Parts: sequence; C-alpha cells; structure tokens
Amino acid sequence: MWRFYSPAVLPATAEYMAADRVVRLNPALITLLDGRIDAVPVTVLQQEVTEQVRHLFSRRKVMTFHCDINFPDYGGFGEPAPCSNQAVFTPDFLAGLAADIRCQGGYLNLHMLTDRPLERWREYQGVSPAAVCYQLDAVPDPVYHRQLLDSINEQGSCASPVIEIFGSDSRPARAPADTFSQVQPFLRELPMLTFQAEATAARSSFAAGGLASFAVKEYIAYYQERYNGAIQLQGGVKPGTIRDAAALGADFLVCGTAIFRSGTNSPAEMVDRLLWELAAEK
Repeated sequence: MWRFYSPAVLPATAEYMAADRVVRLNPALITLLDGRIDAVPVTVLQQEVTEQVRHLFSRRKVMTFHCDINFPDYGGFGEPAPCSNQAVFTPDFLAGLAADIRCQGGYLNLHMLTDRPLERWREYQGVSPAAVCYQLDAVPDPVYHRQLLDSINEQGSCASPVIEIFGSDSRPARAPADTFSQVQPFLRELPMLTFQAEATAARSSFAAGGLASFAVKEYIAYYQERYNGAIQLQGGVKPGTIRDAAALGADFLVCGTAIFRSGTNSPAEMVDRLLWELAAEK
C-alpha cells in the first residue's frame, strides 16, 4: 500500500494520465449523502454507495475511493455545519465496503473529521482502510500525534494528515511554516499529505467555488521544497480545474461534487470527462 500512496514515477504523458496512472482520481463518497441523510433511509444510502463503488470500479478508471466521516465533535466546521454521517458510514458497513474494494484490487481512504482522531480510529480500525486521513489541526499535541500514528501503522494503513489551506471562521488556516513544523517530526511515516484546497467552510454541505490555484500553489510549493512524498488535493476539482490541480503537483485528486452531482452526466461519464480533460492537448 505504501507503494501505491507514493509519488508517481511514470512520465506525465497524455497516455499515462488517461490511464489514471499518474494523477489518480479519488471519488468522494460523502457527496452521495449530501442533503439526503435526514430524508432517505440509511439502508438505501448504503446500497447506493455500494452500487456506485462497484460500477465505477468495474470500469477500471479509478482505483481508490475516499470516505469522509463527519463527527459532531469536530470544531473546524464552518457554518452551516454539515450533517453527521456515521449512521450511514458505520464501522460494519465500511468494513464490508473496504473488503469488497480490496477483493477487486482497489483501495479505500478513510477521512475522519474529528477532534478525537485516536479514539475514533479505534472505533473504525476494523475497516482496515488503505489510507487514514485525519485533521492536522486536531493533533496539536505531538505525544497524542505519535500515539495516533503508531496505531495506524500497526494496522498496516498509511497515515495522511489533512492540512487546511483556507480553514474556517471557527478555526482559521495557519501559515505553511506552522503546519510543516507540526508534521516535520513524522515525515518519514507519512507517504502522502492531503491538502484541503477549497474554501468550503461547511465541508460537504455545499461547494463554495472553484480551485483557488494561486493560494494553493504557494502553499504546496512550500511543502514540495521540504517533502518528497505524494500530494493529495481535496476540494474544487472539476473539469475546468483538473489540469490546474494536476499542475500543482497532485498525485491524488479527491473529487466528489463533479462526479456524483453533475446533474447532466452519470458518475462514470464524469470520470471519463475528467480524465479526458486531464489528458487532452491544450
């Protein structure tokens, strides 16, 4: 798994990109739940998530899926705060989904939006996700961070802290030098860093706009001078911005709204379009 969550070494030609071998799309499954948790039965939502994963994976255009879990204890949400979704993304459901994905040669990312990542991870470690994303702003204590990383590593999963480039009113963003000093002691154990690259304050309740490329570029450039692992971008990735996102140095692109809520194209069609946009000659 560590090899998969590492920077691409192949040349970034149109052919490789079209095959999803350089920049890897990571569909955000939470988008299937947006605005529906209180209106649609849990079993129906779980079935839809399972069907979408199987359908997209069957086309062999994606190898990894991203599952955000919004916990009510996370203090970094903006307003309006998103709905808690652990009633749908339960440990048992995700364990079955992850096993299904692994059987087909794929990977599941678990992203825990919580101020208690170690405790939440202990609830969900039976999922055996390939990668575990957690909010960097939730682990200011290096001893606690060390305990979290040890637990993730013991499970055989890859750890990837999520760094907020824009933050929210309740928890403003920090300068890259500040966040880097927090991850620096653990860099050898972090094959991938994830950057929240869109000012979506409510986090999964609505899309705030496109990718703010200039601000994101400056932030990531600071890290790339000091870190040689993989970069994952989350937020603002859609047909009009995917090439910009790739140009920022991303190895993984988390994309939900464009894939699952386009309104005009099916998820599979949107994946094809995103890959075409990425590979097309301009």
